[in-house]
Amino acid sequence: DISTGFYRNYFKTDTFIKRLNGAVYGIRDGKQIGYRDFGDMYVHCPPLAEQKRIAEILIQCDRVIELKEQKLDELKQLKKEFLRKMFPTKGCDTPEIRFPRFTGAWEQRKLGEVIRLNGRIGFRGYTEKDIVSKDDGGILTFSPTNIVDNKLTTNCKNTYITRFKYDESPEIKIHNGDILFVKTGSTLGKSALVTGLSEDATLNPQVVVMRTNNLNAEFLAAMLVTNTIISQVNSAKIGGAVPTLTETRIKDFDVAIPVSEAEKEQIGKFFGQLDRLITLHQRELEKTKTYKKTLAKLLLTGIVRVKE
Repeated sequence: DISTGFYRNYFKTDTFIKRLNGAVYGIRDGKQIGYRDFGDMYVHCPPLAEQKRIAEILIQCDRVIELKEQKLDELKQLKKEFLRKMFPTKGCDTPEIRFPRFTGAWEQRKLGEVIRLNGRIGFRGYTEKDIVSKDDGGILTFSPTNIVDNKLTTNCKNTYITRFKYDESPEIKIHNGDILFVKTGSTLGKSALVTGLSEDATLNPQVVVMRTNNLNAEFLAAMLVTNTIISQVNSAKIGGAVPTLTETRIKDFDVAIPVSEAEKEQIGKFFGQLDRLITLHQRELEKTKTYKKTLAKLLLTGIVRVKE
């Protein structure tokens, strides 16, 4: 007698999968598990009552994770709705909803009029010999990989270049408050507001940096993920397998801007707070998943026992 819930989780543990690799033969997509080898593998088999109790505990963890995922999805959907309603749609000069006291039409401008845009100049590009490790004094170089869900992350494979190449292009030295925008590649149009940066950083040729001209940075960050900007990205991109945007075309994007400085600031503050709330829930979700994985390892391999 066995508990299917127990073994459904047991077969997902890193410990079991590592041992399972010894029963695998073939290469790449042709990998197979030999039934005899698989059948001869030893597995942990606690008393049935303990199996069921462990399965119940892990099911509860899964339910908590599911609820947190649902809450996170709701917040992301809420942000999409606010972006749609708090910025004017194409052909309109006022948004659908506004904060109290603000009236009147928004200004129609070109993006290049409200930002400064800089990218890595071709002759200052870097090659393989300019790439070094972080331990050797390398400078973090942001690429499209560092932008996930319009948030900046370093939890990925990062590239570091020499300080000489970093100092060679002072106009793209990255600071908090800057906005990174992907102009080349499969994630074309993705952007991220730089916050919490505590080390020197620069850009690779696929990314440009935007800095505002008397415009709230959080307002700009929110505006860049609206459907109005996304549609212009899709219509302006050139190239086939590797789509790209020219810096001139980015500057030519049509944007709507509130006349009131206070309205810009309030909209930016609102979306900044919403982004921080989403980030908080994302971190809580990841912590819960890590907790469940650790707990599963301890319970499923008998390191920690539960009462039957």
